[in-house]
Amino acid sequence: MSNNEYYHIFERAQRLERAGNDDKALELYLEIHENYQPNLSQAYERPAIILEKKRRYDEAIDMCEKAISMIEKDIVAGSTEKFHSRIEKIKLKQNKSTPIKEKERIKFRISLYQILSAIILIASYIISRMTNWVVFPIVFLLWFYYKPLIALLKDRSLRNILKSGGMFLIGFVVFMGMIMFLPRNTHFDDLYIDFSTMYSDQEKVDRVYQEEEFQDLPKIKEDYIVASTREIILEEVVEDAYISVYNDTVVFAIKTLPDTSVKASKELALDYIKSLAKMMRNEGLSGPFEGYLGELYDYYNIIVAVGYDKDNIYAQGKKEKKTNRITWE
Repeated sequence: MSNNEYYHIFERAQRLERAGNDDKALELYLEIHENYQPNLSQAYERPAIILEKKRRYDEAIDMCEKAISMIEKDIVAGSTEKFHSRIEKIKLKQNKSTPIKEKERIKFRISLYQILSAIILIASYIISRMTNWVVFPIVFLLWFYYKPLIALLKDRSLRNILKSGGMFLIGFVVFMGMIMFLPRNTHFDDLYIDFSTMYSDQEKVDRVYQEEEFQDLPKIKEDYIVASTREIILEEVVEDAYISVYNDTVVFAIKTLPDTSVKASKELALDYIKSLAKMMRNEGLSGPFEGYLGELYDYYNIIVAVGYDKDNIYAQGKKEKKTNRITWE
């Protein structure tokens, strides 16, 4: 058959393509190549374009390579450059559209990368215990699982959530369990004081037999403790502070800057103690006034310490609920 016989089929295919019927046009273009040996470069270019649109990249590349071969044999007039350029363009698209399942995935096996990351995580956890900075290990946790996170963000299917996101979630839960349940240092480890030495042996014995009475004491809410602590921390020389309630005793501790004076330390302690008593007005107890620390301390003993570390305690004292004043050591 003469190549001239395909012209009317080619023209029909072009009309269909211009009308937006790419599917039918492509059928005719491919029919031409099955039955004829077209000598028009457009007979190769147009089907290649449609195949590219339909993401049938391998077929589009084959069509371009066929055109290049025909041009080199002088069967088709035209330049091979545009077909080479189109092949490069198609290959770029082909690489970008590769399904995730064909790419390398995170596999559930131990690799050198995971071993090193685990070592870094352990080191960061130790640092967090020393510095009380929980954000530091969490950042490394996210770094360790960045590949599953990227895969999860790119493809949100349930399958990828289970395979990629699941690894992250399991690791995150385990790691946060370590953070929550393993003991960590606090700012007051260096301010440890053996408060038991502040009681006589007889007082210690007496306190053992009083435990049944503690349930009738006024309840000190956590909100009051937090509010009082926030207030004292606003002081310029205060680095940190805490309140601990044990049976019928309230323990106050304040960590200050080095070389804080004894007078300033005692004033801070009194402010902290009175602040908590003021909060207890909401529970119907009277607050502090001149010469009186507050009704709360008619029910609770007080132990207080102010200092920079265990070797630098600037003020330390106690008050029994039967007395009105703090006895300073």
